[in-house]
Amino acid sequence: MERYAYMNCQSELYIKDEQIETDRPCPMCGECDKYLGRFETTAELAMLMWLNEFSGQDILDKTGYIITFTKKHDVEMDRDGYREVYESYKRTLDKENQNDRTT
Repeated sequence: MERYAYMNCQSELYIKDEQIETDRPCPMCGECDKYLGRFETTAELAMLMWLNEFSGQDILDKTGYIITFTKKHDVEMDRDGYREVYESYKRTLDKENQNDRTT
């Protein structure tokens, strides 16, 4: 069953069975609730919480999940951010370019 996750003005998570309007301001602070997204599983809820910068402890408390990262390959930093290390691919391209120039 699809459910809908929201964050109130105090950065607390709440869940509804139906999508609701979030344009009503809080009577105390004037801020509106934020719609985080829909989910069907607690794993999807954990991801929504992580994407919306909930703490790891909040995610664990609400979902039972711990968000972890597993390194799969090296990356290097460039001026625009991260990019995959593809030195062997670049070498292959360089060889192809050299072959094109000689023929």
